[in-house]
Amino acid sequence: MRLVCVILLAREPRMSLAQQASPSPSTAATISKSKPRDATADNSKLDCLLKHDGFMAVKLKPANLDKDPKRLVINVEINRVSGSFEVDTGAGGITIARGSLKKFRLLEQKTSQRLHTLGNKPASNKFWGIARLDTFAIGNCVFHGVPAAIKEIPHCDGFLGSPEMHRFAAVLDCGEHALYL
Repeated sequence: MRLVCVILLAREPRMSLAQQASPSPSTAATISKSKPRDATADNSKLDCLLKHDGFMAVKLKPANLDKDPKRLVINVEINRVSGSFEVDTGAGGITIARGSLKKFRLLEQKTSQRLHTLGNKPASNKFWGIARLDTFAIGNCVFHGVPAAIKEIPHCDGFLGSPEMHRFAAVLDCGEHALYL
C-alpha cells in the first residue's frame, strides 16, 4: 500500500502578492491510502486538475541533506543566479543561507533578533538578518521585492517555507515530488 501526501497551501483564489494582506498560512494536509495502481491515477487526476486551473508543475528532487534522506530540494533563481533550496514547511518563509549572500549579490541588514537553538533558547551571539530579493523565480514564475530572512544554513542555499508557498498560491505534492504554482 502506498501513501500519497498532498499539502494544499492554496485555499483561496490565486491573487497577486500586492493583493495578499496576510503572510500567515492556513495549511491543510490530506493523506489518502490507495493501492499502487490507483495512486498513479489519483496523482494523474490531481496533476490534470491543477494544470487545468492554470498551475504549472515544478519537479522537486529528493536529497540526502544533513543526514536526512527525506528532504526535497527545488531549483530557484535569486537575482538571476541559480540556487538550490530545501522545501521546509516548518520554515517561516524564505530563508537565505548567510554563506550564499555573495553568490546572490545580496546585502544583509543586521537585526537584534537572536536565533533560537535547540530547546528554544536564544543564542547569545547569533542573530537573524534580513534582505529584500529583487527577483525570486521558481520555474517560469518570477516574484519581485520578496523579503527574506538570513541565517547560517550549512547544507543548501536556503529554505522555502510554507508562508511563502501560501503567498504564491502553491500546492505541494510530496508523493509525486512536485510543487504547483
